[in-house]
Amino acid sequence: MTVFFGTAVASTAVGVGGLAAADAPGLVRAGGAALYLSGFLLTMAYNVPLNNKLAALPAAEAAARWPQWERQWTRSNTTRALASVVGAALMVTAR
Repeated sequence: MTVFFGTAVASTAVGVGGLAAADAPGLVRAGGAALYLSGFLLTMAYNVPLNNKLAALPAAEAAARWPQWERQWTRSNTTRALASVVGAALMVTAR
């Protein structure tokens, strides 16, 4: 959990620093931080509650319901992964 929340805190710091710099690379870093954080928020708002609902069900019922949720969960998780990767790349490569 430290890594998961730590990267969100670090991204926030990078975003604030980028906005404070107010130059092109700083704004790219801030945009990357915002993109990264949007993926983090998507995970917290959508995937985690869905995971918790699924975990609360008896195993047989969870297995029966998973096909109904799989497409939405996978789409959200893929979106989160893309936002995180592109956001991190922008923060790292901004010059």
